[in-house]
Amino acid sequence: MSDGALRQSKATGQFVTIYQFVWVGVVLLLALRNLFLRILDHRLATALSREVPDDVREKVDDESIAETVESISHVPTRMGRFDSWMYHPISSKPWATCVNPLRIFIVAFVLSINVGFTLAVTMTMQGEAESKSVNMIHDFGMRAGIMALANAPPVFALTGRNGIVTILTGIGSQHLRFAHKTFGFAMLTLMFLHFFGATFASLKWSGGDGLAALYSLEFAMWGIVALVGGSFIFVFSLPFIRRRQYEIFVATHIMGAIAILVGIQYRLFSFHRVSLSLHSPHLATDTPELCAWTYSAIGFWAFERIARLFQLFSIPLLLRRKFRTPYIVASAELVHGAILLRVPFAAGGWSAGQYAYLRFLDPRFLRFAPHLAFQAHPFSIANVPTSSLSHEPEMLFVLRVRGGMTKTLSDYLNSTGGQASILLAVEGPYGHVVRADRYQDVCLVAGGSGITHIMSILAGVIEKARAVKGARTKRVQLVWIVQHLEQADWIVHDLFQTVQRASRANVALTIKIFVTRGKISTLPSPMSSSDSLIDCEKLIQGGRSSSLTGSCLDLILLHYETGPRTSIIAGRAPTASLVREFVQSAGVTSLVVACGPIQITEDVRSEVAHLSSNHGVVFESASFDC
Repeated sequence: MSDGALRQSKATGQFVTIYQFVWVGVVLLLALRNLFLRILDHRLATALSREVPDDVREKVDDESIAETVESISHVPTRMGRFDSWMYHPISSKPWATCVNPLRIFIVAFVLSINVGFTLAVTMTMQGEAESKSVNMIHDFGMRAGIMALANAPPVFALTGRNGIVTILTGIGSQHLRFAHKTFGFAMLTLMFLHFFGATFASLKWSGGDGLAALYSLEFAMWGIVALVGGSFIFVFSLPFIRRRQYEIFVATHIMGAIAILVGIQYRLFSFHRVSLSLHSPHLATDTPELCAWTYSAIGFWAFERIARLFQLFSIPLLLRRKFRTPYIVASAELVHGAILLRVPFAAGGWSAGQYAYLRFLDPRFLRFAPHLAFQAHPFSIANVPTSSLSHEPEMLFVLRVRGGMTKTLSDYLNSTGGQASILLAVEGPYGHVVRADRYQDVCLVAGGSGITHIMSILAGVIEKARAVKGARTKRVQLVWIVQHLEQADWIVHDLFQTVQRASRANVALTIKIFVTRGKISTLPSPMSSSDSLIDCEKLIQGGRSSSLTGSCLDLILLHYETGPRTSIIAGRAPTASLVREFVQSAGVTSLVVACGPIQITEDVRSEVAHLSSNHGVVFESASFDC
């Protein structure tokens, strides 16, 4: 083995090892952060829920409990502000809505370390004459191939909603997905650089016959298999294909991943045999070390798939030694362009802000679309379990009817009169638990079906305020933007129940519903002096004798419960000014949560970013788009 080849082999081994230590080190730091936050969260929950003996209850007031809570929660609050800044887009322009400091850091990290490790040493020959086996193009191509293999463990560790990184760090898969894409793109790029480097080196030093001989070898053919698999994943992951042909996206993703792992593994095995047959043991000795990267990638992927099966029984419940059946009969109802789905679920099995994957398995429904049996789609849970229920609680889902699965389910419900019981499997729950009850003032902004995510946070914070002495939340504002007033029927009944609980919990709840399209004349006259604002006090007087739809009557009863704190307004919502007024009148720390169309979410995010310099405000959002 020449000095040049030895130098390249040694540098490659060092760089690949450092690369693994770096990304694993980052994951471990995030895991320690997650553990630290969980410890603080447990201490805070203990402080809030501690029992106070009757003989000293009068001596312990809400202020003393609040001081204890404040001393514990200031660290998570500061981290929440930092997280909010990391997720904030660098610009409000449409092209930059998914570009934030965290993603810039991820791209810079992956790009710099892969480019640096690929170019280092390979671009210098140190006075050694180039040859067929040692030359700049060949060295660069070989290094690119090894670095592509080194990216396999992080790519598969970040894969899926039950990935090992998600579990260790507590970061949701929707946030880690960008890192998965970045590492995957780096891996595919390096695979192509390896291919081109080997091709050009063979052409330069061996000509066309040498190139043909190279690609007739078994290890080269298996390398092509891996390259084709990665290319398939990239092409069918493009947004305009993924959104229109989700089933094809999933299928090609799985087949492409298998092709990559099988192609790389068999390439290493065949290269090992060729090295031994050429009496080059120095090349063969690297094979076991390189195989470790594919074995770890396979292990990470297998772990995610097994964890996904356990999530059909809900891992949090299993850890508490509770068991639920993965197959549940749910009630489905078609209501004004949405499907209300109520799913019986084990008590205490989910929290505010979480979501679950639904897989529809009812044979009657699958007759309409058999392929849907292989699909699982994420939907936000629109409520939380309450301690006042004597029966098993139900998860509430609001499925906006669009295309694909929801359109097929809507057609099926139409054929059954708008209502049906349907067999399905619930995988989860997943997602970051939104601790809105840790803030004195909470502003919730929802657009359209984004109300599902917001409703669970609203119900959660009211339930905590009702059940826990010394709860921090005293004021909540809900802003819901809909296209048509009839869409309020999706959750107005559950919202009415939440309002009643808020009253008993001494939480000041303000509700503003903005109707951007259609007319609000479906509610009876008379109108107030303002043409855009409905005078619900007058509606209550004549509403009971008029012919009202269910949603209109529920809205009237909702206003009857809340008085002037409920407004139904025609026109676009001034979300920025509403958020600004709320935060400026808030206490020490406030929370703003937005969910819905990207434009609404980013308007709120931008306004919070401006306010954060002078006010203690934390922003959170939910999105499955970026």
